[in-house]
Amino acid sequence: MYFPALFDNYTLQNILFSRKALHTGILFSILLWTSCLQSPPGLPASDPFAELVPKTEGHIYFAKDTTFLLKDYVSKILFRMKEPDFGDYKGNRDFVRFVWLPSFGNAIVVRAHRLSDTVYAHIKELKNDSALNTILKDTTIQLGIQHWHTFTRPLQKNRFWTMAIRPAELSQDGATWFMESKFREDYRVIEGWDTGKMNSDILRLYANPLILFAEKYVNLLSSKIK
Repeated sequence: MYFPALFDNYTLQNILFSRKALHTGILFSILLWTSCLQSPPGLPASDPFAELVPKTEGHIYFAKDTTFLLKDYVSKILFRMKEPDFGDYKGNRDFVRFVWLPSFGNAIVVRAHRLSDTVYAHIKELKNDSALNTILKDTTIQLGIQHWHTFTRPLQKNRFWTMAIRPAELSQDGATWFMESKFREDYRVIEGWDTGKMNSDILRLYANPLILFAEKYVNLLSSKIK
């Protein structure tokens, strides 16, 4: 028995091509959706404070504080690490920054900032070599809001922004450190000195969570601060 063709060859080819294109589009959509689901958290993001990084060497950080003993030195280090100067910052982001400057080790910066529930941490390490200015590590991590609460709870509990703190008394060897934070309308930065073993009381009071977090990425002797 003879059955007449329902489609000629040209029409049949168009139908097959359309079905193939449809399948390709569906497959692409599935792959795109799957890749979004599988994207790992904590992908690096551009630094929202990049515009606050000084443009010229010789810029003085913490310019409004007249009591710091190593202001020139820390300014050189922060400039080489391309860190922002928060002295005149009036934006909406809250932040906390810990700067560790050992006499015979690499300079390290641990900085976290928050806008609403979006939290990032930046960890940098500068080789102790005045000639090369080698940045050994520059890592950005996206974190959850609970990390932010962990970092800032000691500051709030121990009145970081209002507590009277004696000026640092520096010795020949050891480490100078700075703790800086803005929370809403409050801003403060303090300078401290440590033996290099991270055992000073004020350091442990305010910086323990940041230090323990950063130890995953850089060597900050966290075993000394239990």
